[in-house]
Parts: sequence; C-alpha cells; structure tokens
Amino acid sequence: MELARVNLSYTNIKSPIDGRIGKVNITEGNYVTATSGSLVNISSTNPVYVAFNLKSSDFIKLLRASKHELNDVEVKIQFDGGKWYDKVGKIDFVDNQIDKNSGSIALRAVFDNTKGWLVPGDYMKVKLIAPQKVTYMTVPQACTKGDAMSGYYVWTVKDNKAVRKDIEVSDDIDNNWVVESGLEKDDVVVVSGIQNINSEGQNLKIIDNEEYIKNLNVGK
Repeated sequence: MELARVNLSYTNIKSPIDGRIGKVNITEGNYVTATSGSLVNISSTNPVYVAFNLKSSDFIKLLRASKHELNDVEVKIQFDGGKWYDKVGKIDFVDNQIDKNSGSIALRAVFDNTKGWLVPGDYMKVKLIAPQKVTYMTVPQACTKGDAMSGYYVWTVKDNKAVRKDIEVSDDIDNNWVVESGLEKDDVVVVSGIQNINSEGQNLKIIDNEEYIKNLNVGK
C-alpha cells in the first residue's frame, strides 16, 4: 500500500520555477520513464535575463566610468522595430575572464517583465549608461603613422617645427583613434600634409581654416 502511495506521488510533477509553458512533448495518458526525455519546456518570464558581450576595451571604459561599481550602470534594451523597453535593467553577472577567441567578456542584465513584453530567445540591442561621463582624447586615423605592431605616432608642431609624438591607442571611434598616452591637451597635431614631413625638426607653417579655404578657392 505504501509503495502504491509513493508511485502515485510520482504522477504529480511540479515545476521549481514560475514561467510560461511551451510545447508539450508527451500527452496525458502516455507511459513515461526516466529515459523518456523532457515532458515540456518551461521558460522563466519574470524576471528576464539578457545576455550580451562587450569588447575588452569597451569593458575597461565601462569600469572607469562606473568606478568599478557595475551595479550603478543602467542597462536599456531596444526592440527590433526601434522602440526602447520602458524598464531599466541592472547588471547581475560578469564573467571572470576575457574570451581569448573573440576578445570580449560576457555579461548579463536582469529586467522586470511584469507586462510580458520580453520573450525568451529574442535578440535586442543593448545600451549601457554609466553614472558618469568619461572624456577621451582622439586623433583622426588619417593623420597617424605606423601600425599596431610597431606602434603609432603623429606629427605635432612646436615653434613651427615638426615634432614626432609616439602615442598609445586603445580603440577607434568614427575613424578616430582614442589616445591613451603620448599627447597633451595643448599639443598641435598635424592633420593634413603629413606626407610632406620627412624628418623631425622640419620647418612647418600652420594654416588656419580660413586661410586654407581661401587657398582652395584661389586654386580653382
């Protein structure tokens, strides 16, 4: 009698999570065993977790802007049609290493989904908003010389003479390099005519925008 009661209890299966039930693989009345496979798939719908990856350089920027307090970072997601979800998410997981193949790190954000607008398995755009802005120095890629192996440098002007400045770059934004070191805010960088500079110390003439445009018009 006790064995029958135990066997009967096995016929009631309770899900350990709340969520939305998917396609039922085995219908009522069928005989199932431990090797029958899954009976049904259940997806947790509230809250919903959004997984995404960041390039290592972008992750470093995020750490700087948040002062390593990623709990203060706001996460927004955008639907395929362009509309933004009206709830703000929070980062609840960061992997402990950079993927050596992709050069990125995995993160996860959690969102309230009371209205049920978020569907598991969907793809969305992710936007991260740090609690403070970070200012970066950039230079046009077109005015830099060198490469990633040998290093980059730019020509600057001091006392009307060419001065080479070796720079360290970390990322590119809209055809500009983000400069991590090598330049000061008051340095004057040569942005055109760099093909005419042959050596350090060469005499240079600085032309402002108005004079440059005037010379162009004269040449027409």
